[in-house]
Amino acid sequence: MPRFNKNKGFSLIEILVACVIIAASAGAFMLSLGQTAKATGTFDDTDIALNAAQSKMEEVGNEDFSTDNIANIISAYNNKYFAVSGLSAPNNWPNPILVTISQINNDLYDVLVKVSWQARGRTYLKQLKRTFALK
Repeated sequence: MPRFNKNKGFSLIEILVACVIIAASAGAFMLSLGQTAKATGTFDDTDIALNAAQSKMEEVGNEDFSTDNIANIISAYNNKYFAVSGLSAPNNWPNPILVTISQINNDLYDVLVKVSWQARGRTYLKQLKRTFALK
């Protein structure tokens, strides 16, 4: 007749401890996946924002910065907001991009392009600045 051997197999306590360790590991893994997904979304929004800001800066930079045309550039862009597809503007901005133009001296103008958006309960802001000389 076979005898029952107490030393064979795992005890109930050992199995419970193993289950707790596996559950804690799985929870930590799921948390890290969530953080990675959140960071990826933030990086995607930042790419959209910076590309839009660079595009707007190029648009302003392609204007004719001459003495005869600077007034037209300022009226078209200075303190104006512009829409960006894929970004939600913060509550105090009508659109995500704001362009400001300021005169440094008789021949130099600073162009500042700010892009601000809301995502995942936070407000983000990036800005580009470039100086243009009159032709």
